[in-house]
Amino acid sequence: MTADGLPVRTLIVDTSALFPLLVYHYARKTGAEPGRRQRLLMGARSKPPNLTVDQYDRWLRFFLSAGRRMATQHVVAELYGLRRRLRISDQEQAEFWRCCAEFLISEGFQQRSCTLEDIWNTPGVRELSVRIGPVDGGLILLALGEGCTLKSGEGMLVSDDDGLHREAQRLGINSELLPSVVR
Repeated sequence: MTADGLPVRTLIVDTSALFPLLVYHYARKTGAEPGRRQRLLMGARSKPPNLTVDQYDRWLRFFLSAGRRMATQHVVAELYGLRRRLRISDQEQAEFWRCCAEFLISEGFQQRSCTLEDIWNTPGVRELSVRIGPVDGGLILLALGEGCTLKSGEGMLVSDDDGLHREAQRLGINSELLPSVVR
């Protein structure tokens, strides 16, 4: 939500924030019993502390309330690779990915193309991508292109990565860490 309590118009999501949301959605959709749900969610975030079920509910509501939800295609590719972190069978991994893809498509999740050349030819973003990597550099480029600035208040970048968050804020991007979104 924006400072005035309204949903954000554009929500750009990093892998570190989107993957836990998708794991939570999968656990709910499949009716995972509490112990299994907890095991899945423990593998979802790369840093402690884990979120509570209420916080996951808030994150899901926040995500769904945004006018537009988007990331670069590189984030979606990372999501697919992260499914192994859940320590589930190959068949369950396929079911997990199917569930995630169907959810994102049904919710109108948008992927934007961002090439290495785009990153490299954008002043400031090239140097940034050397420090934090091309996936995060692409998200910064997308956030700037979508006008997700502190000044406009039109959109927001949500991440669970301190480095990306810090760099985004340094560039004037409206960026929040996942724990502050679900407070």
